[in-house]
Amino acid sequence: MNRYLALVHILAATAMAVTTFSQSCQAGSDVTTFPACNAYLSSGDACSTVLDRPGKEKCLCNQRYLDSVYGCENELRLCFRSDELTNEMESVLIAWSSLCTGTARTFTPTTPPAASFSAYPDQFCQDIKSACFTAESLLDECITYAGDTTTESWSSCTCRSSILRLDYTCEYMGNKTCLGIGATLSSVWGYMTCDNFASVIGTGLVSLEYSCCEDRNEADTVGSRM
Repeated sequence: MNRYLALVHILAATAMAVTTFSQSCQAGSDVTTFPACNAYLSSGDACSTVLDRPGKEKCLCNQRYLDSVYGCENELRLCFRSDELTNEMESVLIAWSSLCTGTARTFTPTTPPAASFSAYPDQFCQDIKSACFTAESLLDECITYAGDTTTESWSSCTCRSSILRLDYTCEYMGNKTCLGIGATLSSVWGYMTCDNFASVIGTGLVSLEYSCCEDRNEADTVGSRM
């Protein structure tokens, strides 16, 4: 997901006087509504028709508007499990500070703490995706033996430790970490059909590095075991 679409959405909504913000969040985020972002857009809409500076100061130079900006920033941070949009939202605060100076600022602004979040594992999930493609590719190599499933040829090809590790990375680690959905070892390729599953996967705690980076030379030696 391109999280910069959120910023585009906010800017477009502001320009079009739209006051409801909606966005799909990263897996694992608990954010489902955006009350602060909606308040921010609503205030911007209400003040957009005020063109003179004194009127603009009266409309925007208050703690309520400031809270909506900080709150929206925190909602986006929690939604995307990232602070990549922080700089863009900070530009809104800089513009506010420029407008609300001197006598225009009739109160002492308070700043809420930045929301803490568990960072979305972008690179990790890219490696997971790569493992999925590699597992599929290796299994495709076994299609030659698809009609011979009762012989050692099929199991020797499909139960390679590299395939089991890669599919574990894809189906188990990927579902739990990147997609934020439930996963069980029984969903991993070979759980019911490969006699070596337990010795390769064990308790299921296989590292991503080991799973993704298994020597592909094993694939080249399959034929010699058939």
